[in-house]
Amino acid sequence: MPAALSVVLVNKLGFDRLRRVIACLEAQSLAGQLELVIVSPFEPPSQAPSSFACVKYVACDSMDSLGPPRALGVRACSAPYVVFAEDHCFPQPQWAESILGRLREGWTGVGPAILNHNPGTWTSRADWLLNYGGFGPDRQSGSCAYIAPHNSAYATAALQRLDGELGELLQMDRNLQSRLLSEGGRLFFEPSARTAHTNLSRPRCHWSTQFHGARVYGALRARYEHWTAIRCGAYTLVFPAIAALRLVRACTHLKGPREVPLFPLLILASTIAAIGESCGYLFGAGSSLGWRAEEELDRVSGLIEAERRLLLP
Repeated sequence: MPAALSVVLVNKLGFDRLRRVIACLEAQSLAGQLELVIVSPFEPPSQAPSSFACVKYVACDSMDSLGPPRALGVRACSAPYVVFAEDHCFPQPQWAESILGRLREGWTGVGPAILNHNPGTWTSRADWLLNYGGFGPDRQSGSCAYIAPHNSAYATAALQRLDGELGELLQMDRNLQSRLLSEGGRLFFEPSARTAHTNLSRPRCHWSTQFHGARVYGALRARYEHWTAIRCGAYTLVFPAIAALRLVRACTHLKGPREVPLFPLLILASTIAAIGESCGYLFGAGSSLGWRAEEELDRVSGLIEAERRLLLP
């Protein structure tokens, strides 16, 4: 059967790290219509998963940032639609069917609801609120201006025609989505498509990632939108307002008085992220692209010891 949906997975630390997410993909109601595209520096294993329409391995020696490996995966896709997946994010059984149904309606991009896979620590809950609180399952479905990063789906042709720009745009999903919207594309949030994301639970890793992720965001936003030095400087001066905005967005999704202990964690992380964003506006991404890629491709290192079993085979 021809593949209906390509699933791109970038892997840096060996195929064992993919076993859990591949098991979730094999459990999909449409598993036989999925094309699995694995981008990795390793030689393909001797036996490929047999539940899918197709499995492709794309060689990539450089994993210093996220955009170029993901772009290699997109170029190898043969299905009309492509979805990005991660080794630490686990789709529920109707995920592919829900996403594909919306894509076939003509939407350029479809974003799933992001659940918290490891809500057992205050740090992981704060991490989820700051990164994915706006894409929770309680949000109403519909057309939107922005869908979740890293785990959303798109029309393959819309990405492939970006060609040489694709690697840069995939460094920061918001820039990619802005580009698609500017070309007449449409984005849709579909809460029935659910996937459980493993969030950082070690405090130092959480704070470091907030800084580096925000610095990448600031640097790439300024570059993509062609900001002047004056505008970059002005945004840097108002970094307390940036911190407050991040905090308000996260607190909007708190679930009542029992989550009050999260408030000081959110204040601290929002401030760290605002400083990182300001550094991006002033000094560019620097080494933060590499830091961010390392954290995304080695999520185990960001988990407390008791939670590492959630990802390791």
